Amino acid sequence: MKTFISILIFLNCYGLFGQKIEVFSGVTNNVFHDYNRDEGHSWARYNSDFGFTAGLGLDSINIRWLRLRFTLQFDNYNGKLDAADGGLGQGHTAKAKINKSIISLGVFPINFRMIKRVDLNFGFEVSRLMDETFEGTCSAFSLGQYNWSYLAGKI
Repeated sequence: MKTFISILIFLNCYGLFGQKIEVFSGVTNNVFHDYNRDEGHSWARYNSDFGFTAGLGLDSINIRWLRLRFTLQFDNYNGKLDAADGGLGQGHTAKAKINKSIISLGVFPINFRMIKRVDLNFGFEVSRLMDETFEGTCSAFSLGQYNWSYLAGKI
């Protein structure tokens, strides 16, 4: 428990006004979305797991007449998936643990300062999937046939 609380304290963001360099990190708990309804013999369940984010921001970079803000961020997402389908004497299931890593670069050319301590930054951010692994099992059955199952290793 001490380790968990220590990590939470370490990952808190402490702001210093007037800074030009920003370092941030945090714990995330992602949410999976499924826009298909479970119908008939099919169903899917998603369980979120904890991940993290860490990044660096550079503020007030002047290039000629333009004042820019840059950010570089790394995100890690984790979760679990259970899905099944079947009916009429046959079916299959899949269970997997998923881990994704994403890196993002942000450029914000439009910056406003309001009230002395509130900054509004407008721009764009480009993200790239760096790594995606999953491991789990797939299995199936059919009446009158042998059941089969295989381990889907780290891919």
